Amino acid sequence: MWNFIPGVVEPPPKKPKTNEEKLEVQRKYEKDKRDQTVLDSWVKEFNWVDYNSTQIHMTCRICVKYFAEGRVDEDEGHSYVTGV
Repeated sequence: MWNFIPGVVEPPPKKPKTNEEKLEVQRKYEKDKRDQTVLDSWVKEFNWVDYNSTQIHMTCRICVKYFAEGRVDEDEGHSYVTGV
């Protein structure tokens, strides 16, 4: 890409992060991450979504229906059926 833009020089490659740097990034993420919540608008907009507030997970109504009818292999472990 840099060959096609006159006067622009390709930036130097990033140096790989050490394990300690990767751990520090993960620690910062865990410390600063936002609380994730389900928005009511999602359930209204995506009518195939079921949200279980007591188990705190979402499932796909269509996936659950097809699973119950035996159209989905039970051994595969589908998060859309069991909840994410």
